[in-house]
Amino acid sequence: MWDEPTATKAEVQEVVDPSLIVDFGEAPLFGSTSSESGSEDTIDLRSEHERMRSINRSLVIEISKLTGKAHSQINRTLNNSCGIGKISEASVIQLNSRSREAEKWLELAGRKRK
Repeated sequence: MWDEPTATKAEVQEVVDPSLIVDFGEAPLFGSTSSESGSEDTIDLRSEHERMRSINRSLVIEISKLTGKAHSQINRTLNNSCGIGKISEASVIQLNSRSREAEKWLELAGRKRK
């Protein structure tokens, strides 16, 4: 394993020009409110995850109706195309990607039927 060189904060401060250091403060955590903007809006990843799963579920039903393919086959193909192992462990970004892929399928299936 590669050992990274370490330096104490004091050693770094001796070498680095203080005018180049920018303090960004603490990074906000998901689900926390933004104190600087004064907004009371929160990011609720759990509800967004469930919302995206619901959208994906509806898209799979539509694809199945248009193509006659089984839900399991559609789900497996969509999951594989987006790098999803288990849908319950997929990130919101992966679910978003999966829904875009499903919408492409619907567009293609709709063109074929016309």
